Amino acid sequence: MASPALRACRFAGCTFEATNLKAGDLFCLDHFLEKMFASASQAFERCRQGQPIDPQELQKLLDDARVVSQTLIGNPEHSAPAQRDKLLELLLCLSNLQEYVWHHEVRLPVRE
Repeated sequence: MASPALRACRFAGCTFEATNLKAGDLFCLDHFLEKMFASASQAFERCRQGQPIDPQELQKLLDDARVVSQTLIGNPEHSAPAQRDKLLELLLCLSNLQEYVWHHEVRLPVRE
């Protein structure tokens, strides 16, 4: 029986194997982290400018951070120190976003 074909990262020009962390999101771990960090940074910048934050966007970021954290913790031999550093930086950014939510009473969507 043939093994399933490996899928390449969807990021243009990247030849690394995609990590299917979420259904439909075929990015290598580095590009998934970069994508998440960019989204979190943009959300935090909007907060600092006094703009409202979308509760569903924040919940998606928190859910994605949990998935990436579990992936890196579950496979430490397959993660690079730079990936772990980027994750820590991302978690700090998300912590700042949560602090904003706490002080501005933004309601997150109810999880079922």
